[in-house]
Amino acid sequence: MSIIRLTKGVRDYLLEHIAEIDKIKDSVLKKHYSDDIIEGNNFESFINSYISTINSIIDESKVSAQGNSSCPFVTIGSIVTVYDIEDDETYKYLVTAPYSAYSQVDADNASCLSPLGQALLLKKANEKVKVNVPAGTLHYIIKGIVIPELNKEEESALSISSKTSSVGNLSF
Repeated sequence: MSIIRLTKGVRDYLLEHIAEIDKIKDSVLKKHYSDDIIEGNNFESFINSYISTINSIIDESKVSAQGNSSCPFVTIGSIVTVYDIEDDETYKYLVTAPYSAYSQVDADNASCLSPLGQALLLKKANEKVKVNVPAGTLHYIIKGIVIPELNKEEESALSISSKTSSVGNLSF
């Protein structure tokens, strides 16, 4: 694996992101899986794997002023633009936390627990994605990844306004 170069802002965002996801995990487990141990264990394993993967990426990355100023892979909270190879159409999806009430006006929601959300998570731009859904198999190419919180931070830094640290949009 090649070394991923990130700006300090992206690295800090990822650290805050995994801390927030860990909090959400505990809340979702209590609220939605207290009566179903098997599903609760599956959910916890999925989220722990997600957190572990991002931690590994952070550990193997280098902070650099010339690093990626955007997240180089899809996270929960990302807006992902995909190109459907078979239908020759472009779609936008917001990958949401489980049971999230957040939505994006110009993107369809895809829970990180759905087949689409799981297929997109941790993928990079220009990567091909195969999604098995009840209606068949979708074949996408990821054309773009935007993390709204990172864009807000960049805009805030450029306008020299006060910056708040947030991995918002993960509430439910």
